[in-house]
Amino acid sequence: MPEITRKTEGRGNGIKTRLVNIKDVAMALKRKPEDIVNFLGKELGSQTVIKVKDNLYVINGIHDFEDIQNLIHKFIKLYVLCRECDNPETELRVTSKNLLEQNCLACGHCSKDINPTHKLTTAIINHHKIHSKKKVKVDSKKKVCAAGSVAYGISSSFELVVPVIEESLSESEWDTDVSEETVKLRASQIGDGVINLVQTDDFQLTDTEKLKLFSKFVEEKKKLSKFPSKEVLKEVTRLEIKDKGVMVLVEHLISSSKDIFKSIKMFQGLFQRFTMDSTKSQKYMIGSLEVLFIERPELMTKIEKCFKYLYDLDILDEDVIISWGEKSSKKYVSKVKNQIIRDKCSNFIEWLKNTDEEDSEDEEHNIIFTSEVGVIDVEKSNVQIVNEEYDDINIDEI
Repeated sequence: MPEITRKTEGRGNGIKTRLVNIKDVAMALKRKPEDIVNFLGKELGSQTVIKVKDNLYVINGIHDFEDIQNLIHKFIKLYVLCRECDNPETELRVTSKNLLEQNCLACGHCSKDINPTHKLTTAIINHHKIHSKKKVKVDSKKKVCAAGSVAYGISSSFELVVPVIEESLSESEWDTDVSEETVKLRASQIGDGVINLVQTDDFQLTDTEKLKLFSKFVEEKKKLSKFPSKEVLKEVTRLEIKDKGVMVLVEHLISSSKDIFKSIKMFQGLFQRFTMDSTKSQKYMIGSLEVLFIERPELMTKIEKCFKYLYDLDILDEDVIISWGEKSSKKYVSKVKNQIIRDKCSNFIEWLKNTDEEDSEDEEHNIIFTSEVGVIDVEKSNVQIVNEEYDDINIDEI
């Protein structure tokens, strides 16, 4: 991570500190620059000015380099480093229950409801609510350039992307020995970029063939003492079958387990990486579960509990579950068996619908949160609110 570069501008009451390279710092941490700036403003007790389009990130007042750098290290500790392994390769996401959650790409650990009392956490969740209501669909696929470089975009969730170079190997120096052992030896001696070149034949396969290849990969990794979630993510991303790849995980990590709930909890972070913000992946996972329940009749009595568990762990979203429960399908099992499975979940699906309706009614009330009074319903109270700045983040400018 580069050191922060600051510049003092203005005079008198208008003096301010401009963060010149905050975008570079944010890119290194895989976080949004406006979140870092707002964190600094909260910690320093100063107002911030953020204009993303103009690349303008300003904190009012004069602030020393050491103070800013130390606070950035504090931000890293609170919002970047994994609680389990201290690895910075993590991502943040707002769950369906409006909690800020951190997932580690290295060890798979999932930290729920991180820093709930910090004002930045509240701001991130509120920002997510506003944009989710607008239902703006964002294309999650990263554009891969011809030279193999990936277009970088900072968003609320950061996806691990493995560069793929779609070129064929020249036959000038490699045509002398192309045996499997020799190719593996060469691959172990060169970088990831060239390894992708060696494996470009995989992209000529159909999705079914890719899934078989991925299935063999996961089966081999299961034999290791510690399951390498990060390698699995890289492989499924390289094969470009992330949505369908979750079916392979269900088959190898859940279906073969005696205690499916223990396995789901163990691999919670990995499953979230597949289903997060992906309706398709969640539908494929539900289809795999249908097959699992039919193949193991002893689990038929635990269907509702299983879906509730997956919902509580933020692996399946309520909208996807409700949609699945409303329409019969014969894509994975027969319509009769599909109906039996959905009937087993009818109470839980009805509960989800009622919960969703109650949340919609609650949002109609004008609620104000204060640190002194608690929760005040303006429509039912005559209390006058004093104009105080509880949160100086301008959501419209983010």
